[in-house]
Amino acid sequence: MKQYEKEEGKPLEITFQVIDNPGVIADAQYFKKSYEAAGMKVSILVNKQIGLVAQTATGNFDLSLFRNFGFHDPDTDTVFWRGTSSTPMGEVALNFPRFKDDRVDAAIDKATAATNEADRDSAYREVQKRFAEEIPYLWLGRPNWVLAANPVVNGMYAGANGSIQTLGAKTWLADLWLTK
Repeated sequence: MKQYEKEEGKPLEITFQVIDNPGVIADAQYFKKSYEAAGMKVSILVNKQIGLVAQTATGNFDLSLFRNFGFHDPDTDTVFWRGTSSTPMGEVALNFPRFKDDRVDAAIDKATAATNEADRDSAYREVQKRFAEEIPYLWLGRPNWVLAANPVVNGMYAGANGSIQTLGAKTWLADLWLTK
């Protein structure tokens, strides 16, 4: 921060966008204190989730607190990481930071084409190494998503990819039913 302030003649000022959830706002306030202790000037912008998604997807953000990349298989998340998922600022992009890196794209290609776990694991390690070097994303934690049910609940099955993430795109609430 001292180097930035010396070069720019002012402290780094960022807007931290979060959703209008009390827990998320509390997290943002905690991080704001940490960032300010490091010398940044931080303002928090609280937004409805649809607004946060729109601002982030169009590149209209400095810092955005987002829950993403939650799948057990990284293949599902690669659409967010590929350089081809980037667009110019102002246009919608799944690659929110507009991070383009030939080594990441090559490693993703290798991972998704791998026919054995060792090659796949090695390729995804390269992706993570590049993310650690270039920091397009900063992982602050991992939310635990829990699905619990009583034995009288039926219609819940493992997803086609073998996961138990059955809500969302795999199992509709209309497919669930109760027995007595």
